[in-house]
Amino acid sequence: MVRLAEAKKMVLPLPRSLLNLAQIQATSPFCQNIRKGLEQQHTDQISFQTNNMFGTVVIGVGIAGRVRIRDLVNPLLSTASEKMIPKGFVSRRTLEDQQGLKQISLDDALAREDIHAAIICTENSYHEDCIRKFLEAGKHVCVEYPMALTLAAARDLWDLADEKSKTTT
Repeated sequence: MVRLAEAKKMVLPLPRSLLNLAQIQATSPFCQNIRKGLEQQHTDQISFQTNNMFGTVVIGVGIAGRVRIRDLVNPLLSTASEKMIPKGFVSRRTLEDQQGLKQISLDDALAREDIHAAIICTENSYHEDCIRKFLEAGKHVCVEYPMALTLAAARDLWDLADEKSKTTT
């Protein structure tokens, strides 16, 4: 519990660790004002975050794909995953939900406007084709290495990403 003397020393914005409003003792008007300020700050942060999020789909559900889904569903603080909203996964096999995410078709992933980025976790021989499809659909792409099996193919993909003004990593 934060005591009144300690609370008076606090300056907004407070560190994220203090966003747990239950930590602040609500016995004095000063603490109640801090609580209201934190509640407003938290509401503002949520509003800002939802407007700046990337709908993301995971392509391929092997070991790497499952790890990426885990990271999207339970992002670590201050990581890129915090800015991504998982929208589903694509697999050649028909699978049950993975960590709460539903399977969608590749065509749906390419066509949906709420999907802004794809994380490619397929076998290496499929990377080039998947990257090309998502870039042509206007999506950002993150791919497990290697990007392509040849240097020429990788350069073509980089050029396509530049042409579409999309990020490929």
